[in-house]
Amino acid sequence: MTGIPNQVLSNMLDTPGIRFAALMSPSGAVLAEEGIPVNPELVHSARSIASSLQQALQAGDLQDLLLELSNGPVLFTPQGENTLVAGFDEVNNLGRVRFAVKRAINRL
Repeated sequence: MTGIPNQVLSNMLDTPGIRFAALMSPSGAVLAEEGIPVNPELVHSARSIASSLQQALQAGDLQDLLLELSNGPVLFTPQGENTLVAGFDEVNNLGRVRFAVKRAINRL
């Protein structure tokens, strides 16, 4: 998958603080990415965490999952069966990042 998804992700990098963006398939394949390459294992692990939390809390559908890592926060947002991943510089930019993610999801 190239073209529009790559352009949408590239536009996300225009948002202050966003360092990388990727669209990942349920199998962990990178469908599109811009910026720093995303480790598919990170996405697989985040999906496992989210699934475990949903079961333990008997919660509804996942809206977002934020992991704060030593090299910066990463936001995981479902996009249909896929996952949109956005890595950014600091939690203070979370509002901007969420806005950019929602705008991107509407264009993918």
